Amino acid sequence: MKKEEWIELVKYWCDPKNQRPKYNNSDPDAVEFFGECMDSSKNGSTPLANEIYERMVAEKDREPEEGEAKKSPTKIVDKSLSEISRSSTFLPNIGAPRPSKTAQSSSTAAQACILAEFEASLQAEREEATRKQEELQAQLQAQQAALEENQNLLRQTQEEVRGMTNRFEETNALLRAVLKLQKD
Repeated sequence: MKKEEWIELVKYWCDPKNQRPKYNNSDPDAVEFFGECMDSSKNGSTPLANEIYERMVAEKDREPEEGEAKKSPTKIVDKSLSEISRSSTFLPNIGAPRPSKTAQSSSTAAQACILAEFEASLQAEREEATRKQEELQAQLQAQQAALEENQNLLRQTQEEVRGMTNRFEETNALLRAVLKLQKD
């Protein structure tokens, strides 16, 4: 390229009518660039490209869950395209580096840490529930033993009352007999 051609090209891009007001005069991110590249002025875009782009936009606009980091547009494009083809060259072709494996492994490590904390918390709750269940079982057994003892005492008391009633009736019968004898 000659110097004059370069100067003309720079003038062309510096002209406001050739700039991208759509992106506030900044370069589009990887998701936006994918949408522009897949929208041909002659042919439009394919249904598959539309579907992929819509999923990318939805993922980009999605609020991350608690403890989850917001995904960069480059990661979103890389993940979406890797679901279709492991050898996608879109990102390198637009000059965007592929997301590093260390970034993925750090998020995986963070997820593993959160999972470990959750499992530890779950295990502690299970142990607490088991301990409480054992306590309640012991209380139930103690109450059942006390109930049995009270029922035995009640039976003994009822037998004693029956015995006393029988002796009272016998004593009354003897007294009546003695009184009857005295009258005669």
